[in-house]
Amino acid sequence: MARWGRWLTLALAIWLAASATVWADDPIGAGGLSSDLDYLSQLNMGLKARRPVEFDYIQQVVAMVDQGLLPKTLVDTTFVWAYKKPTRRLQYFQFALRARANQLGYPTPDLSNQAVGNEVPQQAAGSGQ
Repeated sequence: MARWGRWLTLALAIWLAASATVWADDPIGAGGLSSDLDYLSQLNMGLKARRPVEFDYIQQVVAMVDQGLLPKTLVDTTFVWAYKKPTRRLQYFQFALRARANQLGYPTPDLSNQAVGNEVPQQAAGSGQ
């Protein structure tokens, strides 16, 4: 019986080691997206893009990453954060990427044709609100 216990322990250890290396190789796939997808497809699927303007926005983000204008790590970490949101992942991604990139001095894609808008609401001075 002790022999079975050793084999079971060994098999469990091998399985844990193998699965840990598979998890470490996932690109941005914290959301469980297939690693067979290219970067553009991962963002489109993970952020649940549906409208043509949303696909265009993500294409602009990928182009900026490819050109070196926007760091891939910034996009990846913003994606992982937005992916955990239950709804409106793309909108969370757009606002967070814009805020983080502006804070770090990087350009961002234009949001003027997006439903989320492009202006941060400002309170009128002295309005008492």
